Amino acid sequence: METLKSTSTGARQSWVNIAKLLWGWGLPVTVLVILALRLENGVWRTHSWEYLEISYLSAALVLLPLNLGLEAYKWRYMTQFSVKRKFVDVLKLVLAGRAVNMITPLGLGDAVVRVGDIEPEQRMKAIAVLAMARVSQMIPTLVLGGMATVFLLRKGVEVFDSGRLQWVLVGLVSLVLLGFLTRKRVSDWLGEYYQYFICFDIWQWVTILLLSFLRYAVFSVQFCLVFYGLEIGLDFQVVLLGVFWVFLVKTVIPNMTILGDLMKREISAVLFFSLFTSDLILISVGSAVVWLINIVIPSVLGLAYVSRFRPRLS
Repeated sequence: METLKSTSTGARQSWVNIAKLLWGWGLPVTVLVILALRLENGVWRTHSWEYLEISYLSAALVLLPLNLGLEAYKWRYMTQFSVKRKFVDVLKLVLAGRAVNMITPLGLGDAVVRVGDIEPEQRMKAIAVLAMARVSQMIPTLVLGGMATVFLLRKGVEVFDSGRLQWVLVGLVSLVLLGFLTRKRVSDWLGEYYQYFICFDIWQWVTILLLSFLRYAVFSVQFCLVFYGLEIGLDFQVVLLGVFWVFLVKTVIPNMTILGDLMKREISAVLFFSLFTSDLILISVGSAVVWLINIVIPSVLGLAYVSRFRPRLS
């Protein structure tokens, strides 16, 4: 009996060691390969960078630490229930999540890293807090993106044609029907997470929303700086609404492909700005530059910390 128990423990430890090896070494190598493919096939071959003024690019790069810092501070603020960690440690955690996100859809890699870093007995609460963090970041995106959508509608653009609207309505009806059929289970699930929602008082929620709007403002300014560095010659109001529109599309459409994030930025930016300029190559360049700054650079930096924040496997 002892021999069987020892064998089972040894086998389990072997799988744990393999998983740790894959997380610490296999994952970073995979991310690097995917980054190389993205840069080779999606950016460098299709765009020229000679239009961009270095001063505007430098300003956008300087804002990157502030962007990441706000995200890290917000997560640290919302997870004080688990353990009070140093800001630098949380920043490294965020970077590691960015790296893993490059090979996973829907931001699941970031979720695995963040929740996996929380003690097992606190993970249910961590999942709820992560959901609240993402919803709070969606609020400025939906509000300001809605302004951009109204602007497009007033310009006579069919954001949803009749065919697409029909499928949207079918989807909504299906969701309502599914919710009705599973209302008991959904009610229990929401009740379980509601206790975590109310653990934040009103002033804490104000702080969380303020951090969300500040972060949204930072990466909006980054986008505007890059566009002005390309001298696209559009009014500030148009550029700003275009940025709001890009982030709205990026948020509401899931990222399921290897070039998904870059593709969404490119297509949404071209769709909006094609109403105001014919020089769409500059729009594509601007979208790719912001993608490089806010997605690729943090992902490369995060490779150094992936192995430190592997999920607690043992």
